[in-house]
Amino acid sequence: MNQNIEKKLRQQRGESIAETLIGLLISSLALLMLAGAITTATRIITQSKNVMRNYYEKNNDMIEEKNSGSSGTLVLSEKNASGTEGDISKSFSVKYYKNEMLGNYPVISYSLDMSGGE
Repeated sequence: MNQNIEKKLRQQRGESIAETLIGLLISSLALLMLAGAITTATRIITQSKNVMRNYYEKNNDMIEEKNSGSSGTLVLSEKNASGTEGDISKSFSVKYYKNEMLGNYPVISYSLDMSGGE
């Protein structure tokens, strides 16, 4: 194979029309694929911007409506690598607002319930 490459490099002939056409075909296919990739990337960026805008709008709504949320208890506890309970466990009375408008990604906002204490 190296002999064919060396022979081709030493030749004084130009490229044939078939070789030139094949090169142009490969180049045009590469440009077509590049255009498709740019279009797809632009569409994905636009979709992600819309998702993030929706997320922030819903999060802002959640912050504004925080005081009208439900009350509950939030428990924080330590678990060891084996899955058993550790020494640290703390309960907090909280008010929370759950935003279910984001599809598969529910967002929950917590704040300490200052009226109920700890």
